[in-house]
Amino acid sequence: MDRPVDNGPVKLIAVSKYHTIDNIKEAYADGQRVFAENRVQEMLPKIEAMNDAKDIEWHLIGHLQKNKVRQVVGKVAMIQSVDSIDLLHEIEKRAIKADCDVNILLQVNVAKEEQKSGIAYEDIDAFVEEMAKMTRVYLKGLMFIAPNLDNKEDLKPYFRKLSDKFQVLKNHKSDHVEMQWLSMGMSGDYEVAVYEGANMVRIGSAIFNV
Repeated sequence: MDRPVDNGPVKLIAVSKYHTIDNIKEAYADGQRVFAENRVQEMLPKIEAMNDAKDIEWHLIGHLQKNKVRQVVGKVAMIQSVDSIDLLHEIEKRAIKADCDVNILLQVNVAKEEQKSGIAYEDIDAFVEEMAKMTRVYLKGLMFIAPNLDNKEDLKPYFRKLSDKFQVLKNHKSDHVEMQWLSMGMSGDYEVAVYEGANMVRIGSAIFNV
């Protein structure tokens, strides 16, 4: 289908939370290389179990507490769920200590749902400006978890709003800001998200057949 905004090929993230290492190995054998977990304590044993797969890529997509940052820095390819400037500074501190670079996405609560994490849409610019102070953290895009609505067409305004902001931020000139990824869409709504510009989708049940 034609997309109003085409941000290039769509990267598929297999959400392996609640699934076994055998499930992950099966998906890996089928060609999947990028996996995501919600919880640090569930992710770390899976990373260790798949350590021999040198081309595998892990993303953290769940809320990250500041006291667990040190456990993931250097072990994941991307932290998609950065939702505050305080968390950003903690990641920077741990990245410096570990002598490694960290790629992040800024999670935005576009729909203003109280039960969900994410920075307010209105605070995106302040976060982006804060990136100028970073030395080891790199902002690679935006992430959004959409509301669970029966009519997925009703999600279009949310997806479009963040997609429009993503396009604007592509013009931001900074060594530590590069808008590459717009992570929107899950098993139930990824088609609408991709239509509105997502180039990264997080799929669990549709991959693991549950």
